[in-house]
Amino acid sequence: MQPAGAAFGVGFGSDMNGLAHQADARHPSSNGVTYPYRTFDGGTTMDKQHSGTRVWDVNTDGVAQYGLFPDYVEDLRKQAGNQIVTDLANGAEVYLQMWARAEAFRTA
Repeated sequence: MQPAGAAFGVGFGSDMNGLAHQADARHPSSNGVTYPYRTFDGGTTMDKQHSGTRVWDVNTDGVAQYGLFPDYVEDLRKQAGNQIVTDLANGAEVYLQMWARAEAFRTA
C-alpha cells in the first residue's frame, strides 16, 4: 500500500537475461517516433543513431539494441502521453523511498 502523499513511479529495467526479446517495431501506420526529438527533460535533441553505415530507427527496428531505449521511451510518450514518462523517471526515487520506509520499519 502506498502511503498518502507518497510519489508514484514505475520500475523499469532492461535486463534481457541473455537473449530475451525486447519491444518490436511499430506497425507502419502507427504514430511512431519522429526524428529528431527532444528528450523528456528537454535537455537533449536525439536523432537516429549510426553505427558505421547502419542507421537505427525504433519505428522499424524496435529495441534492437540498448542504445534505442531513449527512442523507446519517446515512443511510449507518443503512444501513452507524458504521464508514463514521468512515472518511469520517478521509478528509481520511489524505489529508494520505499526501501528507506522498510528500513525504518525494520529498525523501529
